[in-house]
Amino acid sequence: MMRTRNGTLVLLLLLLLPLLLHCGSRDERPSIVLVTLDTTRADFLGCYGDSLAETPVIDAFARGGIRYDRAFCHAPLTVPSHATMLTGRYPRSTGVMRNSDTIPESGPHVAEILAGAGYETAAFTSVKILSERAGFGRGFATFDMPESTRARPGEETVAAALAWLDARDEKTPCLLWVHLFDPHFPYRGTDGLAHYDRAASYDGPLRQGSWNEIERAAETGWSESDHERLLTLYRSMIAYSDHWIGALFEGLRSAGTWENADVYFVTDHGEAFGEGTYLEHANAIHPAVTRIGLIRKPPGRSGAAGRRAAGDEAAGAVVSAIQGGIDLAPTMLRACGIEPPSAMEGRTLYASTAEAPADRAIVIEEPPLPESAALRIADRNALFFPRPNGATATPARTSGEKLAVARGDNFFVFDGMGGETLLSLADAAHRADSVTGLRDDPGEAPGDMIPYRKSLLDWRKAHPLPDAAGNDDLDPETRRLLESLGYL
Repeated sequence: MMRTRNGTLVLLLLLLLPLLLHCGSRDERPSIVLVTLDTTRADFLGCYGDSLAETPVIDAFARGGIRYDRAFCHAPLTVPSHATMLTGRYPRSTGVMRNSDTIPESGPHVAEILAGAGYETAAFTSVKILSERAGFGRGFATFDMPESTRARPGEETVAAALAWLDARDEKTPCLLWVHLFDPHFPYRGTDGLAHYDRAASYDGPLRQGSWNEIERAAETGWSESDHERLLTLYRSMIAYSDHWIGALFEGLRSAGTWENADVYFVTDHGEAFGEGTYLEHANAIHPAVTRIGLIRKPPGRSGAAGRRAAGDEAAGAVVSAIQGGIDLAPTMLRACGIEPPSAMEGRTLYASTAEAPADRAIVIEEPPLPESAALRIADRNALFFPRPNGATATPARTSGEKLAVARGDNFFVFDGMGGETLLSLADAAHRADSVTGLRDDPGEAPGDMIPYRKSLLDWRKAHPLPDAAGNDDLDPETRRLLESLGYL
């Protein structure tokens, strides 16, 4: 059929009209904002019940979003935990089990997937072990990290992220990852105490909580006031981080990104101050170290403190079902309308406890540290113990598999050196049961151990332990950093 010249022109205009109308318009897909806070225990945040915490920004964010009460990391180390968040895979699946390991170039990575879908991507990290060299730069068009091996203060990292936000085109959705390192040991009390009003008078040796200061305190006898000072320094750095997270959130609002953004606050692992006779987090597997803070504001919600948007019944919700850092990447992708790759092992974060299966199990693993590092940690713990309550340190464990399962109300620990422990999440210091050895038939265990042991045995069959990676290819600066942090 022939058309007149004018008819053809009209037809072309009709075909091009949707494109012409879309040209220059805003892409309505949600932006993704991931804020990770290093070494922060969930129960040291106000919204998780700490009456001494000064975390008004994080607490307000929880009141306007969804707080996950029983979320866990999958390895109590910075690099493996972050790698799992970004890939949706267990540390054994990626091979990233230590802070010296590298995310492989193959396999899913949320930044790479979103960049391929047209998202603008940027990452701002505060410590060099979360580097492009370690595979964290995959998919990020902008990757900003400290130039030296010294961790940079959160103030500087947030300033760099805000400058990027100010310069970018808001019509394009983004993936923005901002990582703060400040609550990591030593606690730089000189920075944090200015943000923590509860700091009591103290005339002892602890100013930043460094090991040299702890050694001086141990020489005269570790006291209750020293212990409280260490907790004060730790809380002060969390308060410092909360302040700068607030500055980042305000920047997102000013840039027009906040309202339609899917915003996550998550801690990569916790910290121990004597629980399970552990100090710090390396070479430790315990709810104090593996339970994390996890809060989400889905897109389209204001997230304002104490308010609910129209029809937003989930604002301020608390989900008590078991969740893990492995669930972040699949949740982010589905929020953007992208089905996660089958290689991702996580699930979508549940919006309510009722949606979640009661039998969900999360596995946490702790790879053995090199013998020199494990012995160094044991020596340091010996300075700290016996604590004021009389607990004593346990010997260093330098070899053997150590795993845990968080399921239901409990935390099941399997030590490859020959022991099992079942802890109540409500009272992690209480040893509910203990037996020796991990038998192949879960039916041989005490009755209340059976579901936990079965979850672990099934998981181990699906996740064989990879060959140990070497550290020969580490650059000198990164090696010195890992050694200074006690990981090598």
